[in-house]
Amino acid sequence: MNKVYFSLLLCLMVISNAMAQTYNTLPDKYSTDNYVGSWDDAASWRYEKRSTANSSIIDRTDSYGVVPDANAVPSAPTGVRDHINIQGYITRYGDLTFANNYNEYNFSVNDTLVVTGTMTLGTSSMDLRIPSGGVLIVFGVFDAKNKIVIENGGILVVKGDMKFNSSDHEVYTSPGGELFVNGNVTGNTTASEKNEGMDSLRIKYPAIYRFINQTPAPGTGIITPLPVELLYFKASSQHQGINLEWASAKEWNFSHYTVERSEDGKNFTPIHTEYISGDSYSTKTYSFLDVQPNYGANYYRLKATDIDGTAAYKGMALAYAGTKGELQIYPNPSKGGMLTLKNSGAIDGTWMSVTGASGREMMRIQMPEQELRLPTSVLPAGVYIVKVWNHLEVKQARLVIQ
Repeated sequence: MNKVYFSLLLCLMVISNAMAQTYNTLPDKYSTDNYVGSWDDAASWRYEKRSTANSSIIDRTDSYGVVPDANAVPSAPTGVRDHINIQGYITRYGDLTFANNYNEYNFSVNDTLVVTGTMTLGTSSMDLRIPSGGVLIVFGVFDAKNKIVIENGGILVVKGDMKFNSSDHEVYTSPGGELFVNGNVTGNTTASEKNEGMDSLRIKYPAIYRFINQTPAPGTGIITPLPVELLYFKASSQHQGINLEWASAKEWNFSHYTVERSEDGKNFTPIHTEYISGDSYSTKTYSFLDVQPNYGANYYRLKATDIDGTAAYKGMALAYAGTKGELQIYPNPSKGGMLTLKNSGAIDGTWMSVTGASGREMMRIQMPEQELRLPTSVLPAGVYIVKVWNHLEVKQARLVIQ
């Protein structure tokens, strides 16, 4: 059975001893403007020719070692000996298929790739990697028969079904990497569990949600380009405080970001302003260290303000200071009476479930408050998994009823 592991994973590029090429869409420094283009346009691509896996680039034609080339469009179905790197905002109008038996080569979505049709990874085809800041959006079915890596900060969105049906290759995605599938996920139980679904996409990335809900034009598959978009906004606890990181795919007629903080997820106070310089169509990253966080749960949200003063909230994140924020249950084991559950990260939209050893869900209720008391009489003796979750986090603990 295929497996999906969410772990930080960096794919090592391996090139055979035969002559090979690396195809790259044009990044900023190789174009006169931040690059937006079509997969089928040769102007969207450059190539670097290598003789072996460890050799330096050869056949350089300018100071960068690259030029647009009339034959630089990777074939589709892609079955040539290429590495492919998406560096700009690229759209494939129609289907995109990667041929079998090319897994010594890699396909990396470093920026944004939109496929208006079906995407297919053949058996032992090129490995797909979506690193931090990378976004892959597929309007049709995603048929995966080979390895997928969604690194921390990478995003994969599928409007159709996602099918895992290879018995020969494991399929990997990554922790912190996010998977949103509108249709059914089949052939991989773990992938089904990691799928956050469209409701979560709508909350976390409303612009992508609106974008993927449009219908490509018949025949041409033309779609309205993805609007100004926040790729991610996340918070992590460190010794010095709580570090906030975010990235945008585009910024147009934009003024500044404001980071706001809250103790309860409801009442926010501004703590930092980040001004930007000029318009951008490429990925830009930002960070801010909150050196004076509140003890316990710290909620952060990102406010984006345009040059005309129009503002919108683009993301929300949660991190803990002075505590790990774990789910607490006591008494545990319990011999009767009342159970107390404490979840310091509880906000509106938080749910709690209790599942027995057989996998049967015994209870599911909303838990918007940080403390909940339950009578043990509702549960027979046994071992249970108590899980709480919202759009910011998921955590669980083991409960024993004697």
